[in-house]
Amino acid sequence: MVRLKKVKKTDNYIEAYYIPENTSEQGYIKLDAHTGKDLEVRKTPSDDSLNWYYRYARRYLKQVLEGTAKLEEERLVMWY
Repeated sequence: MVRLKKVKKTDNYIEAYYIPENTSEQGYIKLDAHTGKDLEVRKTPSDDSLNWYYRYARRYLKQVLEGTAKLEEERLVMWY
């Protein structure tokens, strides 16, 4: 589970802070709104070699850009 906060979209980018489950660590992702490529990334210590938290947070931002997810200022992403 990862919590996204301060999700913001402009004409040029989409960004969010993300917090992995059971931690107070905070990561950050900023994507180009046109290409979907990373502009800035600050991963958390909880992002192990698989980068689960980063990957799920990034996936939600990409879905917003693609129009398949609703833009919400805060979002909880869960998987199993």
